[in-house]
Amino acid sequence: MVLIVQTKDATLPSRHVNAPPPYTPLAVSSPPRTPGPASPFRSSPRVSFDSLPPHILLSIVNATVPPSSPRSPEPHIESLYWLTHSLRLVSRSTYIASMSFLRSTFLQDYLTNIKHPYTCDPYPLEPPEASLPAQYQRPQAIVSLQREMAVLDRFIALKCSEDVRSYQTELHLDLDHFKDLFELEQPKARTEDLIRKYGMRAGVVSLVAPPLASSTPVSRLPTPLPFSAISVNFSPRKVGVIILRRTVVDVRRDRDETLESVAKRLVKELAKVLGRAS
Repeated sequence: MVLIVQTKDATLPSRHVNAPPPYTPLAVSSPPRTPGPASPFRSSPRVSFDSLPPHILLSIVNATVPPSSPRSPEPHIESLYWLTHSLRLVSRSTYIASMSFLRSTFLQDYLTNIKHPYTCDPYPLEPPEASLPAQYQRPQAIVSLQREMAVLDRFIALKCSEDVRSYQTELHLDLDHFKDLFELEQPKARTEDLIRKYGMRAGVVSLVAPPLASSTPVSRLPTPLPFSAISVNFSPRKVGVIILRRTVVDVRRDRDETLESVAKRLVKELAKVLGRAS
């Protein structure tokens, strides 16, 4: 057997010495393009988040909130807090979708906090849109004509904040932060809505009446009154109607008297002041 040994200084074949040539793409000649019909997608308007249909946007908002779990409620609570303090402030569309989800989520908690003998109705059957003032017509308005809905929205914001703080720290004091909301703000807003309801029937309140001048005396108040100028001063024993920062009429209230009864008596007294008593 013959063994051939190659030394280190032996020369390699020429095919191993030269590096391979650099890569260059192969030039392929192609025929010139002929102009074809314009693509329908190039001329279409740019799609944005706000241009989504309301039902799709609501589904997206619903998908961002994980279901509540008794073992781990933090993700659900933090997502509701994020909806309340972040997402709904992005645009008008996200506000409408977020508030629709939040109101339906917290409505039952809101109803359980209503004090006896008060009533509530944050979602009334509103009049036809053509009869509403411009500021309450869609899509310009994101606020409701029903003033109690603003109380519901404040309850949602407070509830989400309190839930997050109670889970984030043990130093959070579990106080009754909803006392003033349901003992004062809710019956006050509810009474104002009832005055609008009964006042429109009696012809003393209108949604389309012109606004009042700040210098209008009580003796020259027009009939009907614009609802935007009416507010209520509410207390457990006395309720009054305020117009232009002046109490025009007030009535005594029993502790167990319903808000509907109080509103009807206020409308009757207001009709006497305006000279429309039957």
